[in-house]
Amino acid sequence: MRTPRELLLHHHRAVDGRLANRLAAMLARELPSARTDTSPTRSLPLRLGLRAWDELFWSCRRAWCGLAAAWVLIAGLQLLSGETLLLARLPFNSPSSADASLVTGQLRLVSEAVETLRPPAAAKPALPPARRSALSGTAMLRYS
Repeated sequence: MRTPRELLLHHHRAVDGRLANRLAAMLARELPSARTDTSPTRSLPLRLGLRAWDELFWSCRRAWCGLAAAWVLIAGLQLLSGETLLLARLPFNSPSSADASLVTGQLRLVSEAVETLRPPAAAKPALPPARRSALSGTAMLRYS
C-alpha cells in the first residue's frame, strides 16, 4: 500500500516538467538579467564582467541614480555658493632662514632634554666566581 505522499507525487509528476518550462519562460520575460548568455564568442573575463555589472550595479540602479543625483546637487550648491577654498585665501610664504634656525634650535633643545632624561647606564654585573675545578685544573674527588 502506498502512502498519501507517494500518491500525490505520482499524480503531479506529469505536470512538473510543464510547470518548470512555464516558470523559466516567465522569468526570462520578466527578468532580463535572468537570461543566461552561453554564446562561446564572448571570452570568460568579458562574461564575468557583464555578470558583475548586472549583479552589482544594474540590479540596484535606483539607488545608484539617487546617489549620483545627491552628488550633483551637492556640487551644484557648492559652485553656487561662491566660496573660495581656505587654502586659496591663505598667503603662501616660503620658510626663511630665521625659521630654519629656530627649528634647528628647538630640535637641539629637545635632543638635550632627552639626553638628560635617560637613566645612566647600569654597571656591568661582576662575573660569578669560577668553579674550583676549573681553577686548579684537577678534578674534584667525589666522596661516597
